[in-house]
Amino acid sequence: MNTDPLNSRGFARDYITGGGNARAFFTIQPGEWDKAVAARNETGWETWTAADAAELAQFNRAADNEAGAQLARKLTEPGTLAIVTGQQPNLLASPLYILYKALTTWAWARKISISTGRAVVPIFWIASDDHDFAELRQCSIVDIKGGIVNVGDVVSRGQGIPPATPAYSWKLDDSAERLKNLLTRSMPRSDVAIHTLEIVADTLKAPATFESAFARLLAHFLAETPVLLLAPRLPCIRRRQIGVISKELRDSHQSFGLVEKARTQLELAGYKPLIQRAPDTVNLFLLTNGIRCRLLLRGNRIIAQNPATKQALGEYTLSELLVLLESSPERFSPNVVTRPVAQDAILPTIAYVGGPGEITYFAQIGAVYEHFGVMRPMILPRCFATLVDVETADSLSKIGISAQDLLRAPDAATARIMPADSHWGELYTGALDMESAMLDRIEKLRASEPAHHPHIEAALAKTTRSITRALASFKRRIERHCAANGSTTGRALAGALTMLTPLGAPQERILSPLCFARDYTPASFAAVLRDKLDFENPLPQIILLP
Repeated sequence: MNTDPLNSRGFARDYITGGGNARAFFTIQPGEWDKAVAARNETGWETWTAADAAELAQFNRAADNEAGAQLARKLTEPGTLAIVTGQQPNLLASPLYILYKALTTWAWARKISISTGRAVVPIFWIASDDHDFAELRQCSIVDIKGGIVNVGDVVSRGQGIPPATPAYSWKLDDSAERLKNLLTRSMPRSDVAIHTLEIVADTLKAPATFESAFARLLAHFLAETPVLLLAPRLPCIRRRQIGVISKELRDSHQSFGLVEKARTQLELAGYKPLIQRAPDTVNLFLLTNGIRCRLLLRGNRIIAQNPATKQALGEYTLSELLVLLESSPERFSPNVVTRPVAQDAILPTIAYVGGPGEITYFAQIGAVYEHFGVMRPMILPRCFATLVDVETADSLSKIGISAQDLLRAPDAATARIMPADSHWGELYTGALDMESAMLDRIEKLRASEPAHHPHIEAALAKTTRSITRALASFKRRIERHCAANGSTTGRALAGALTMLTPLGAPQERILSPLCFARDYTPASFAAVLRDKLDFENPLPQIILLP
């Protein structure tokens, strides 16, 4: 069971704690604000026109984010700085870490504005160019029976909208009633929850897209913590990205070489790189008949390929694409390598607030920033937190264990407590015995001489992983059933595990903020987090909610 959001994220953990060699991959370290501001001043950036700022403000007003809209005009002022974060428009602003990102960005913007005397705008980049529908529709809540429900299972892209289309084009009108009905049936009932459901229903009013619903709900959460929302599809953003996209079209082989060199350096330093690019890939997408196509080099031609079907939907010369870029910049969008560079080329960014994966991404694209002549921002880790609501705290009290101890050793806690359940205990004990016997037998097999043959050793390791995952899944299934109809002790433990370590994973990566809707509206929930979270503490926190 993985309860630590930094578990298996060795590079991010070393970067956050200052261990290993992780920070050697960055030129500006956390806290070096004078250096970051000086680098921003030296690099410079093109201040926004009043018209472009007005377009950005209108996008925020359409999302009922008036406080954020007021920040847009600051981009027209030469001395303005920005702290940026971002995420794809996941369904209903889920999971929790999206809100942690936004609040961390807001908190640092305030702090740095006070210390530098400069205007610092917190910006949330809604990455609605993304086309990964399976990922973006994940929205898990704990239902009234104590189980976990992904309400996104009832959501579609919209009638007639095919795979590989960007998220800003996915329409929620077809799914809105199903989604609202499922939320109404599943969420715990209270006056506060009813009000929150009314807010959610308002965000889903037609015409609603993944992007618009995400922006409107996020604006409700951020009502008392102003953050400027930005979507890359806006014409002012597309126009400002032309320089970066043009350079990538001309020099894609350079970007590939720089990313590959950084990948090798990460591996030599003992870290796992996250970006794997093929040498024939241009780090851009081209919108073709509504499909967000990959661009692939084929001799002196560039192919636009449907990522879902692998079908070629167009073939171009470099000159043709450059002409198309000037006439139709809305058809081009960056990918994981070029998006941060494009973002920081058009904004006065001095810092980016990211999660574990993003920290590793930025380590691998540092030289790409230099290649494009764009300032590489300081990377700040978002806050990491597990929230303990009043009901979960009461459950933990009943079984005599603290949230800290449960999160530190959840498997040991369940192995001690679950066997005592009058209904499920015998089955759970049997699962533990089976796990112990099988792992013991595997260890004996591993000790035998034939098991050291390279092919057998690899196969045995794979088999061990499969068995371990299967047994863990079986135990989690028993725990979920225990939450609904176990004994008092079993239900208390299972309920606490479901809230604190849902599906055996860190809470912040799985649960929606709507899991706390029984007691908090979006604005009041964010207000509690703003007061309780230590945004300057980069290590995982446990927060007891009032």
